[in-house]
Amino acid sequence: MTAKQYIAILKEHFIPFYQRMRAKHGPLVIIQEDNAPWHKAKTVRAFLEKQKVKILLWPPQLLDLTPIENLWKQIKGRIGHRPERAKNTAQMEEALREVWPQIKPESLLALANSMPRRLDAVIKNKGGSTKY
Repeated sequence: MTAKQYIAILKEHFIPFYQRMRAKHGPLVIIQEDNAPWHKAKTVRAFLEKQKVKILLWPPQLLDLTPIENLWKQIKGRIGHRPERAKNTAQMEEALREVWPQIKPESLLALANSMPRRLDAVIKNKGGSTKY
């Protein structure tokens, strides 16, 4: 992924979603990204600033407080069990569209609801890794 590719994805998919969420839920809606190089690129930061997207600054090695990583693991596991391996972007998109409906809303809610426990575990472990 490059910064240019990421901006294209943001334009097509994220910005419309973000605007809908801001209209529905107000100014507290923010984006959390990890520290992938394309997320930190100056062009991406400038684009998001121009779009007035609020960004939650996040430490580089705090995966225990990033429930999306658990979701990605579920999605990767489901894609990995498909009969054919995705060999290109179109096939990966097809695989994602196939497995996404299999993720139950209760699973997403459980990940969100795990945040207080995650925070407590990280604090108890003085910022070190936890079971999450």
